[in-house]
Amino acid sequence: MPTDPTASVRSIVSQLEALGTPERRASFERTAPSALRGLGVRVPDLRVISKALIKQHREAPPAQVKALVFALGDEGSFEARQVGHELLAGNRAALASLTRDELLALSRGMDNWATVDMWGEMILGVSWLRGCVDDALIMALAGSADRWERRAALVATVALNKKARGGKGDAPRTLPICRALAADKDDMVVKALSWALRELLEWEPGVVRGFMLEHDAVLASRVKREVGNKLRTGKKSG
Repeated sequence: MPTDPTASVRSIVSQLEALGTPERRASFERTAPSALRGLGVRVPDLRVISKALIKQHREAPPAQVKALVFALGDEGSFEARQVGHELLAGNRAALASLTRDELLALSRGMDNWATVDMWGEMILGVSWLRGCVDDALIMALAGSADRWERRAALVATVALNKKARGGKGDAPRTLPICRALAADKDDMVVKALSWALRELLEWEPGVVRGFMLEHDAVLASRVKREVGNKLRTGKKSG
């Protein structure tokens, strides 16, 4: 098993670059503009690399896994960071060993929705779900002046309510974050609020309906439309 993060990063990025296409790079630059460079790798192809890496590091010490994750995050490409986050999310011991400072350090450079959602759901949200992060940290992010941190707070609630992440429905922790950001008009936050409420309503439709009525005067039209549609039809649109 490779122990040198630098050598491992070179190998991983080489694999990613071989899979990238100009069309995918252009799509990334258009839909999620970022200071991170896009390599143009399709998600299914990226996941092949991630799964192999998770298997390779299954028995590795948490410190070794985290060193590779941070090295991938520092490499400068969106895909390398994503592989690192998926490696961390797939290694329960390494994820559980994150300190608060390490957890927040993984979010450095967040400047687009794709990067925020990856960290917010897979790392921050799952850590919160498993009790490794307290409610105060999420609420602090919800109160940030940084739009991406506010979005991340909402995205973290998705893990609480998403079966694929182990969520079983958690209105008591989800709703305070949604209330804190109900009147936020930043488009990136509005979209995340809609997502958070739609995930919760899979478990608690009545609670979400009550939230919508309570905050009707301040909610953005997108939230009213998308969540309303999901309540009525079970779909985001329609």
